[in-house]
Amino acid sequence: MWIGWCDTGSNKVGNLTDCARRQNLGNIGSEIKVDGIPVAKLDVRQSVIPGSGSLDYKINSLTNVTQSTSKVFTLTIPPDTHKPNQVAGTWQAVSDGWWAFLKPLPPGDHTIFYNIRVTPTGALTSPGTNPHFADITYRLHVVK
Repeated sequence: MWIGWCDTGSNKVGNLTDCARRQNLGNIGSEIKVDGIPVAKLDVRQSVIPGSGSLDYKINSLTNVTQSTSKVFTLTIPPDTHKPNQVAGTWQAVSDGWWAFLKPLPPGDHTIFYNIRVTPTGALTSPGTNPHFADITYRLHVVK
């Protein structure tokens, strides 16, 4: 539903896991619907506590969502990347984020709707981004 990552090309301070978690700072809200039925909802706020530098984490709503941090993996960033502030090359990386795992869909036509939206605590405000919103619809035809 929302992820951040950190890699050794852009992170010169060390701990990739902590760096990846800090990519998800701000108010993050998202919802998934399958065939018009809500199946997952995310509404969290992560911030850095002034003075201590520790993460402050508040769950406003978390339904059928799993937060997960990856193991270290290899990431290649191409020279023509569209993501700002990335260093082209092959790096070690870690990701952290919130995921919704869906059960297999029965045969037939299905619509999966996913959004990032304004939450009760404000807009999505991760570092280096302006508040933004997205509505994404997938139309699937499942066969047996």
